[in-house]
Amino acid sequence: MKRIKEYSGHGMYCHCSVDEEPDPADFNMHTHEWYEIYMLYSGNASFLVEGTEYRLRKNDLMIMRSAEAHKLIVRPGAPYKRLSVHLAPSTIKSIDGAEILLEPFVRRPLGRGNLFRIPSVASAFDRFIDCPDPAADRAMLLSSVLEVLSAVYSAFYLREEQPDNASRGAATPAVNPSGSRSSAGRSSAGSGIVSSLIEYINGNLFSDFSIDELCSRFFMSRSQLERVFRRATGSSVWKYIQVKRLIAARERILAGEKVYLAALSCGFRDYSSFYRAYSAQFGHSPGSDRRNGEN
Repeated sequence: MKRIKEYSGHGMYCHCSVDEEPDPADFNMHTHEWYEIYMLYSGNASFLVEGTEYRLRKNDLMIMRSAEAHKLIVRPGAPYKRLSVHLAPSTIKSIDGAEILLEPFVRRPLGRGNLFRIPSVASAFDRFIDCPDPAADRAMLLSSVLEVLSAVYSAFYLREEQPDNASRGAATPAVNPSGSRSSAGRSSAGSGIVSSLIEYINGNLFSDFSIDELCSRFFMSRSQLERVFRRATGSSVWKYIQVKRLIAARERILAGEKVYLAALSCGFRDYSSFYRAYSAQFGHSPGSDRRNGEN
């Protein structure tokens, strides 16, 4: 992977990168605590977001909120170029105290309405990518982000006024090469079953349930459940649950909650297992985040 442009600081991380020969194995399911804006410049790729598959085109925008699980499916044979911006909630709040611009991220169900097709912002990040002065990178990136967030906000509310577009998940109708409309976002592998399964898991994320109980509830064998879930999300069921619980626990710890209580309230019954999983996920101990939360 070649990094064309990268910036990190002040609650923002952005990279524009290209893989001349992309390897699908390099892209795994992941979640994170920050908001993400993603733009595809070239390549044959799809996004899986919480069980919904979005087939991407050049200049498509994707948005993901905190803990929204997503996985890129990139197909070899063509260079894959993209830009990804990660934003801390505090960064948006510092310029938009009412957090109006975050509504497209949070005022929708998980895995629904992530894709936007807005031709006017196709070159929005060029001023950042082409900026010759590193001292100006933050200002150029922030202005690009604000332009994109404003356009997404407008498209989001236009979509709400046009339910037919909302069902497709795009700001403009998706059109296939023959000229007929097609779905920009569709449920994957099992459709209603997967959606119901993901909805149940997220609605009971901190409850003490087992994989066998999920199998019983959704009338599937363990192997069938895992196969369907992995096809839809790119992750095993337990890994999906664990990562989401860890992110929730970290948010509570950073907010000042005691580590043990945060672990317990987020579904972890064994502290040593929680400690190991937390350290592996974030690269440091929960106690370190607890101290940062107190500062």
